Amino acid sequence: MYWVDCFTSLATKNFPGIEEWTLKKLAFFGEELLKWNRSINLISRKNSEKLLVKLIIDSLLLLNIIKGSETFLDIGAGAGFPSIPVLAGSQARGTLAEARRKRATFLRHILQALAFPNARVLRQAITRNTKLEVSDFDYIWSKAGLPLEELFVCADNWLRQGGCLLVFRPFRAQKEKNLVIDQARSFHLTYEETKIYEIHEISLIRTFTLFKKSRV
Repeated sequence: MYWVDCFTSLATKNFPGIEEWTLKKLAFFGEELLKWNRSINLISRKNSEKLLVKLIIDSLLLLNIIKGSETFLDIGAGAGFPSIPVLAGSQARGTLAEARRKRATFLRHILQALAFPNARVLRQAITRNTKLEVSDFDYIWSKAGLPLEELFVCADNWLRQGGCLLVFRPFRAQKEKNLVIDQARSFHLTYEETKIYEIHEISLIRTFTLFKKSRV
Protein backbone atom coordinates (compact mmCIF):
# COMPACT_ATOMS: atom_id res chain seq x y z
CA MET A 1 0.00 0.00 0.00
CA TYR A 2 2.02 2.91 -1.34
CA TRP A 3 -0.17 5.57 0.24
CA VAL A 4 0.34 4.08 3.71
CA ASP A 5 4.13 4.19 3.34
CA CYS A 6 3.93 7.79 2.15
CA PHE A 7 1.57 8.81 4.94
CA THR A 8 3.64 7.05 7.62
CA SER A 9 6.85 8.71 6.45
CA LEU A 10 5.27 12.17 6.47
CA ALA A 11 3.56 11.65 9.82
CA THR A 12 6.66 10.42 11.65
CA LYS A 13 8.73 13.27 10.21
CA ASN A 14 6.28 16.09 10.93
CA PHE A 15 4.69 14.83 14.14
CA PRO A 16 7.53 13.63 16.39
CA GLY A 17 6.30 11.21 19.00
CA ILE A 18 3.25 10.05 17.09
CA GLU A 19 2.44 6.57 18.32
CA GLU A 20 2.62 3.48 16.14
CA TRP A 21 -0.89 2.54 17.23
CA THR A 22 -2.16 5.89 15.96
CA LEU A 23 -0.53 5.25 12.59
CA LYS A 24 -2.16 1.81 12.42
CA LYS A 25 -5.60 3.24 13.22
CA LEU A 26 -5.21 5.89 10.54
CA ALA A 27 -4.02 3.32 7.99
CA PHE A 28 -7.17 1.28 8.72
CA PHE A 29 -9.34 4.40 8.43
CA GLY A 30 -7.76 5.25 5.08
CA GLU A 31 -8.17 1.76 3.68
CA GLU A 32 -11.82 1.66 4.72
CA LEU A 33 -12.39 5.09 3.20
CA LEU A 34 -10.89 4.01 -0.13
CA LYS A 35 -13.03 0.86 -0.09
CA TRP A 36 -16.26 2.74 0.67
CA ASN A 37 -15.30 5.47 -1.79
CA ARG A 38 -15.88 3.04 -4.67
CA SER A 39 -19.61 3.10 -4.00
CA ILE A 40 -20.27 6.39 -2.18
CA ASN A 41 -18.67 9.75 -2.82
CA LEU A 42 -16.50 10.40 0.24
CA ILE A 43 -13.53 12.08 -1.47
CA SER A 44 -12.61 12.73 -5.10
CA ARG A 45 -11.78 9.52 -6.95
CA LYS A 46 -9.13 11.34 -8.99
CA ASN A 47 -5.72 10.69 -7.38
CA SER A 48 -7.64 9.49 -4.32
CA GLU A 49 -4.62 7.97 -2.52
CA LYS A 50 -2.56 11.15 -2.90
CA LEU A 51 -5.52 13.22 -1.72
CA LEU A 52 -6.07 10.88 1.22
CA VAL A 53 -2.49 11.37 2.44
CA LYS A 54 -2.91 15.15 2.29
CA LEU A 55 -6.25 15.07 4.10
CA ILE A 56 -4.93 12.94 6.96
CA ILE A 57 -1.74 14.97 7.41
CA ASP A 58 -3.77 18.19 7.26
CA SER A 59 -6.10 16.84 9.95
CA LEU A 60 -3.23 15.85 12.23
CA LEU A 61 -2.13 19.49 12.36
CA LEU A 62 -5.02 20.02 14.77
CA LEU A 63 -3.08 18.01 17.35
CA ASN A 64 -0.94 21.12 17.75
CA ILE A 65 -4.03 22.70 19.32
CA ILE A 66 -5.92 19.80 20.90
CA LYS A 67 -3.62 18.23 23.46
CA GLY A 68 -5.72 16.28 25.91
CA SER A 69 -9.28 15.11 26.45
CA GLU A 70 -11.11 18.19 25.17
CA THR A 71 -14.61 17.90 23.75
CA PHE A 72 -15.41 19.03 20.23
CA LEU A 73 -18.31 19.42 17.82
CA ASP A 74 -17.58 18.94 14.11
CA ILE A 75 -20.41 20.48 12.07
CA GLY A 76 -20.72 18.69 8.74
CA ALA A 77 -18.18 15.97 9.50
CA GLY A 78 -18.29 14.52 5.98
CA ALA A 79 -15.76 11.73 5.47
CA GLY A 80 -14.21 12.30 8.89
CA PHE A 81 -11.63 15.01 8.30
CA PRO A 82 -10.32 16.28 10.63
CA SER A 83 -12.27 14.46 13.35
CA ILE A 84 -11.14 10.85 12.86
CA PRO A 85 -7.40 11.68 12.83
CA VAL A 86 -7.90 13.92 15.88
CA LEU A 87 -9.65 11.08 17.74
CA ALA A 88 -6.93 8.65 16.68
CA GLY A 89 -4.13 10.87 17.91
CA SER A 90 -5.56 12.24 21.16
CA GLN A 91 -7.93 11.56 24.04
CA ALA A 92 -10.43 14.06 22.65
CA ARG A 93 -14.15 13.37 22.90
CA GLY A 94 -16.10 14.24 19.77
CA THR A 95 -19.56 14.76 18.34
CA LEU A 96 -19.52 14.36 14.56
CA ALA A 97 -22.63 15.96 13.06
CA GLU A 98 -23.38 14.77 9.52
CA ALA A 99 -26.78 15.02 7.86
CA ARG A 100 -26.08 12.78 4.84
CA ARG A 101 -27.12 9.20 5.59
CA LYS A 102 -24.37 7.32 3.74
CA ARG A 103 -21.60 9.46 5.19
CA ALA A 104 -23.06 9.17 8.67
CA THR A 105 -23.17 5.39 8.21
CA PHE A 106 -19.51 5.38 7.18
CA LEU A 107 -18.53 7.47 10.21
CA ARG A 108 -20.42 5.16 12.58
CA HIS A 109 -18.64 2.19 11.01
CA ILE A 110 -15.23 3.79 11.61
CA LEU A 111 -16.01 4.77 15.21
CA GLN A 112 -17.18 1.25 15.97
CA ALA A 113 -14.31 -0.48 14.17
CA LEU A 114 -11.69 1.65 15.90
CA ALA A 115 -13.50 1.47 19.25
CA PHE A 116 -13.63 5.19 19.98
CA PRO A 117 -15.87 5.12 23.08
CA ASN A 118 -15.90 8.89 23.56
CA ALA A 119 -17.21 9.81 20.11
CA ARG A 120 -20.62 9.70 18.47
CA VAL A 121 -22.22 10.51 15.15
CA LEU A 122 -25.18 12.87 15.16
CA ARG A 123 -27.11 12.41 11.92
CA GLN A 124 -28.67 15.82 11.43
CA ALA A 125 -28.03 19.19 9.90
CA ILE A 126 -26.82 21.77 12.39
CA THR A 127 -28.22 25.30 12.32
CA ARG A 128 -28.43 28.09 14.85
CA ASN A 129 -31.86 26.75 15.91
CA THR A 130 -30.75 23.16 16.54
CA LYS A 131 -31.36 21.81 20.02
CA LEU A 132 -28.42 19.71 21.22
CA GLU A 133 -28.56 17.29 24.11
CA VAL A 134 -24.85 17.87 24.76
CA SER A 135 -23.32 21.34 24.71
CA ASP A 136 -20.52 23.20 26.49
CA PHE A 137 -17.90 22.01 23.99
CA ASP A 138 -14.25 23.00 24.29
CA TYR A 139 -13.98 23.37 20.50
CA ILE A 140 -16.37 23.82 17.61
CA TRP A 141 -15.37 23.74 13.96
CA SER A 142 -16.78 23.16 10.49
CA LYS A 143 -14.94 22.45 7.25
CA ALA A 144 -18.30 22.08 5.50
CA GLY A 145 -18.55 25.71 4.46
CA LEU A 146 -21.02 26.91 7.08
CA PRO A 147 -21.33 30.72 6.83
CA LEU A 148 -19.20 32.54 9.38
CA GLU A 149 -22.12 34.25 11.10
CA GLU A 150 -23.86 30.88 11.47
CA LEU A 151 -20.68 29.50 13.06
CA PHE A 152 -20.56 32.44 15.46
CA VAL A 153 -24.15 31.73 16.56
CA CYS A 154 -23.38 28.03 17.04
CA ALA A 155 -20.29 28.92 19.07
CA ASP A 156 -22.28 31.31 21.25
CA ASN A 157 -24.90 28.62 21.81
CA TRP A 158 -22.73 25.59 22.51
CA LEU A 159 -19.20 26.55 23.52
CA ARG A 160 -18.31 26.51 27.19
CA GLN A 161 -16.97 29.72 28.64
CA GLY A 162 -13.35 29.89 27.52
CA GLY A 163 -13.94 27.40 24.69
CA CYS A 164 -12.80 28.12 21.13
CA LEU A 165 -14.37 28.35 17.71
CA LEU A 166 -11.81 27.14 15.19
CA VAL A 167 -12.08 28.64 11.69
CA PHE A 168 -10.17 26.97 8.86
CA ARG A 169 -9.25 30.12 6.99
CA PRO A 170 -7.07 33.22 7.31
CA PHE A 171 -8.24 36.82 7.33
CA ARG A 172 -5.32 38.41 5.51
CA ALA A 173 -6.61 41.90 4.82
CA GLN A 174 -6.59 43.98 7.99
CA LYS A 175 -9.90 45.62 7.09
CA GLU A 176 -11.59 42.21 6.73
CA LYS A 177 -9.98 40.98 9.93
CA ASN A 178 -11.22 43.99 11.89
CA LEU A 179 -14.77 43.53 10.56
CA VAL A 180 -14.75 39.84 11.51
CA ILE A 181 -13.38 40.60 15.00
CA ASP A 182 -16.12 43.20 15.54
CA GLN A 183 -18.76 40.74 14.32
CA ALA A 184 -17.44 38.01 16.62
CA ARG A 185 -17.72 40.30 19.66
CA SER A 186 -21.47 40.59 19.12
CA PHE A 187 -21.62 36.81 19.71
CA HIS A 188 -19.47 36.92 22.88
CA LEU A 189 -16.37 35.77 21.00
CA THR A 190 -12.97 37.41 21.11
CA TYR A 191 -10.19 36.89 18.61
CA GLU A 192 -7.56 34.67 20.21
CA GLU A 193 -4.84 33.94 17.63
CA THR A 194 -3.99 32.74 14.15
CA LYS A 195 -1.82 29.67 13.70
CA ILE A 196 -0.19 28.79 10.37
CA TYR A 197 1.42 25.43 9.60
CA GLU A 198 3.19 24.27 6.46
CA ILE A 199 4.10 20.80 5.21
CA HIS A 200 6.47 21.42 2.31
CA GLU A 201 6.51 17.87 0.96
CA ILE A 202 2.83 18.01 -0.03
CA SER A 203 2.54 21.77 -0.61
CA LEU A 204 0.19 22.13 2.33
CA ILE A 205 -0.43 25.38 4.16
CA ARG A 206 -3.07 25.31 6.89
CA THR A 207 -4.34 28.35 8.79
CA PHE A 208 -6.38 28.09 11.96
CA THR A 209 -8.07 31.23 13.31
CA LEU A 210 -9.30 30.85 16.88
CA PHE A 211 -12.04 32.83 18.60
CA LYS A 212 -12.54 32.32 22.33
CA LYS A 213 -15.91 32.55 24.04
CA SER A 214 -15.72 35.51 26.41
CA ARG A 215 -16.67 35.17 30.02
CA VAL A 216 -19.84 37.06 30.88
